[in-house]
Amino acid sequence: MHFYQQRKISLKTRINVMRAYVWSILLYGCECWTLPKDTEQRPEAVVMWFIRRIIKVSWTKRKTNADIMDMAGYKKFLLNTIRERQIKIFGHIIRADELKNY
Repeated sequence: MHFYQQRKISLKTRINVMRAYVWSILLYGCECWTLPKDTEQRPEAVVMWFIRRIIKVSWTKRKTNADIMDMAGYKKFLLNTIRERQIKIFGHIIRADELKNY
């Protein structure tokens, strides 16, 4: 049995472990990604898949993502995190170019 399926561990801890381990791998290099509108939802879909696994709700059960997020106490903000990282690296690039001109 995987750690995220053990009932001894609280749901909040399992979600935090997912954020610590899965997000670090999922978001690796996201500063350089180009996300067209049709693929913007893919990272969130992966996170929803993990959350469904954590709370043991099969995808065949007709539960909406909003219901799953309410059950897990999770809010979508992965795409915002990606955008923030992209803006941050863009700022570094712009400042680096300005420093070269001096």
